[in-house]
Amino acid sequence: MKKNINRLALLIAILLTSLFVAACERQQFTVSFDSQGGSEVAPILVLYDEPIEKPENPTKEGYSFDGWYLEENLATAYDFKFLVREDFTLYAKWKINSYVFKFETNGGTLLDEKDEEISTITVEYLGSVTAPLSDPEKDGYEFEGWYADSQFTKPFDFEDFKMPAKDTTIYAKWSASTCKVRFEVDNLPFEELDIELGKPVGNFDLVPTKEGYTFLGWYVTDKDGKEKELLEYLSKLSEK
Repeated sequence: MKKNINRLALLIAILLTSLFVAACERQQFTVSFDSQGGSEVAPILVLYDEPIEKPENPTKEGYSFDGWYLEENLATAYDFKFLVREDFTLYAKWKINSYVFKFETNGGTLLDEKDEEISTITVEYLGSVTAPLSDPEKDGYEFEGWYADSQFTKPFDFEDFKMPAKDTTIYAKWSASTCKVRFEVDNLPFEELDIELGKPVGNFDLVPTKEGYTFLGWYVTDKDGKEKELLEYLSKLSEK
């Protein structure tokens, strides 16, 4: 009888010890992460009254990560020193990025509505870009349009464009203007030629003759009234 009582006491002691150990084991909780359209962040299991380690920041195209928040409306920033005592979800906050949109005029000049020269503007991700109010200008050339590539294979469409998550450049395409040159000898018409500016100017096979004189070349009087050698004058026009 005494042995049975001892055995029963031992069993009770073991049971109470097990219950005490079980009671002393801390609960685990789950902290979940809602990245709000960003890359996935795995949930973290944490013991009662312990903080969690901050996970690696998520990524999202066109946005910069701006912290974790306790509420979906992003009212309270989460402090990772906080001791966890229940399951909860954290919400990611994002800040939209801006990128540089460049007008590559290829030697031309582009003016805004204030007649100030512009070459770049800053545009938010997925933002639109309005076509300039006026075309760029370049001496000796005619503007043919904006292109999405420097090889001028794809015209740029302002209406359908949405700013990507990177800087963007569009390119002005030009065609050379022509210059009509009238040749005169002793103030009398001699010849008339169309010269395409923007391309190398070659020699003219136009050699007039005049008894008792040697032909020295063709000359032009510029807008300032200065006399210049014709080839030099046209070459400078082509370089503009």
